[in-house]
Amino acid sequence: MEKFAGYGFNKSHSAAYGIIAYQTAYLKTHFTAEFMAEVLTYDSQNTDNVVFFIDDCRQFGIEVTPPAINESRYAFVAKDQQTIVYGLSAIKGVGESAVESIVEERESHGPFSDLYEFTSRVDLKKVNKRCLEALIKAGAFDCLSDEGYEARGRLWAELPEAVAAAEQSRKSSEIGIMDLFGEVTAPIKRVSIDAVAMSDHERLKGEKATLGLYLTGHPINTYLTEIRQYAPVALADLTGGGYGETSRIAGMVIDVAHFGNRIVIKIEDNTARLEIACYPEKFERFKADLVVDNFLVAEVQLREREGFDRPLARLENATSLEKLRLSQLSQIVVTGVDAADTKIAEPLPAIMALQEQIRARHQQQHQLGQIDRDLNLSKLSFEVSTDYAKAAVTLGAAYRISATNEMIQLLQRSYGSESLLYVLLEAHEMNRSH
Repeated sequence: MEKFAGYGFNKSHSAAYGIIAYQTAYLKTHFTAEFMAEVLTYDSQNTDNVVFFIDDCRQFGIEVTPPAINESRYAFVAKDQQTIVYGLSAIKGVGESAVESIVEERESHGPFSDLYEFTSRVDLKKVNKRCLEALIKAGAFDCLSDEGYEARGRLWAELPEAVAAAEQSRKSSEIGIMDLFGEVTAPIKRVSIDAVAMSDHERLKGEKATLGLYLTGHPINTYLTEIRQYAPVALADLTGGGYGETSRIAGMVIDVAHFGNRIVIKIEDNTARLEIACYPEKFERFKADLVVDNFLVAEVQLREREGFDRPLARLENATSLEKLRLSQLSQIVVTGVDAADTKIAEPLPAIMALQEQIRARHQQQHQLGQIDRDLNLSKLSFEVSTDYAKAAVTLGAAYRISATNEMIQLLQRSYGSESLLYVLLEAHEMNRSH
């Protein structure tokens, strides 16, 4: 027995593991989409693993599409060799009984045409309001409209009416109220999509809440043009530097983990993720900005790691994008304005109303001793052009604004993100402002 123990256990297990490793490697190589769909299904209740495996899919050139009410099943499904359809089981707030009800109804009576028909056909005791809200946020109803994810705001507004119509229809059916054609009538109220459009921020926040990740974009895209002025290199393109060299990077904080006397901050942009290590003393200095969902601009030392694709970063300095913008932004220019456009001034009342709210909050914080700095203001300008000339029109001091994230989002909704140009202070102006 002692002699057998020297080789029997380890060699037999090594052989078994070797066979399993070969089989899985073969499947992943020759049936990649199917293999990854099964892996995602197996770990569908572990959001962190789902995010990791979806990143793996992207590296293989496989797109994981949002869940679709007319395609998705309980499990992740390989639609073809380049596409995996998200499994309904991985949506937070959607239970197994709800998925069974949806799939059974679809297979029995065909695909769904719109939200109203969907609520009238499924069992609303299983597919309840919370489940319906999760399905809309996750994008499961995008496939019912040519508008795609742009329709989510309208669907969200229609939901109470659709549920009420479906419940009234069932009650009428139970007591035998029918129209002349033998069908229950139910009023249908359509909502204008323009009046209830969901912002990119709201859409992505909903995806994160229900799926654990962003599928149709990334929050950093809102600020990407601006961020590249502070940190030109994307996270995917970073390489290790020489001893003592620092690099300026930017990304959104997605996790802060404490390991005894070492803290690891994980950030991401729309290209990759990066782990940044620091010690407690450094963390205490910057912890106000090292918060999940905050947009961070940091100076780090990068080191290549043997056996790893990504370099290791050590934190040297950090600040939020909002703080950096408020301290360094000279003016915001709205470009591409036609001189004949009479509507260009229409957003100004809303912009100045928000500025007044920002000023009031700042004054209150200042009185409470929470801040000791003056309110930073930036100029607002318009680049106006005709067929023959172009001119910059800078609004007066009364129209100067505080470039908070909230203000930037309002400007982007008003004039379009691609129309905004961010002009930084010159070095001597920054020194004077400090």
